[in-house]
Amino acid sequence: MNKLTIVLILIINVITFNFNYAQYTNGVVSTSDISATEIGIQILKNGGNAIDAAVAVGFALAVVYPQAGNLGGGGFMIIQFGNGNNTFIDFRETAPMSATKDMYLDAEGEVIEDLSTSGHLSAGVPGSVAGLLYVLEKYGTMTRQEVIQPSISLAENGFKIHQRLANALNRNLSDFKKFSSTSKIFGKKFSKGYLLKQP
Repeated sequence: MNKLTIVLILIINVITFNFNYAQYTNGVVSTSDISATEIGIQILKNGGNAIDAAVAVGFALAVVYPQAGNLGGGGFMIIQFGNGNNTFIDFRETAPMSATKDMYLDAEGEVIEDLSTSGHLSAGVPGSVAGLLYVLEKYGTMTRQEVIQPSISLAENGFKIHQRLANALNRNLSDFKKFSSTSKIFGKKFSKGYLLKQP
């Protein structure tokens, strides 16, 4: 197995420095959530390389730490290879082609409240999925199915949420209730230990 060193940088507001890590004979995985860390280690144990583990962790964080690693966002990745070479991948979300500089203004040039923060006009074109899959296909050794399935299972079977996630979900409760798709899963008050399923 080629030795790869990878740093996955997600544009996030760091809420805590309480990282979970696990060591395996051929690598170390450190994330902000133990479930994501365990998925990364399992990928290494199954013969994956550092890229496979990093991509699996990226998808796992979309499930367990959505305010940091989500499918609707984007990110950056710096990869340093065992031979000392490195590369940088930019998969940040971008503005839609139809975006204009005054799309959030009314006819008088005044800002339309909440238009840039809620609803379809507030969303960029996501880059996370495309970026993670690009890296997997170019530098990984495992299939998409092998790398993504642990996160699909985690979402479907659920996981017990920690206080940080409960707080984040509760802060956004009024926004979740605006749309039936988010209200169905996130339209309630959460507490630590709640089994969150995202079928």
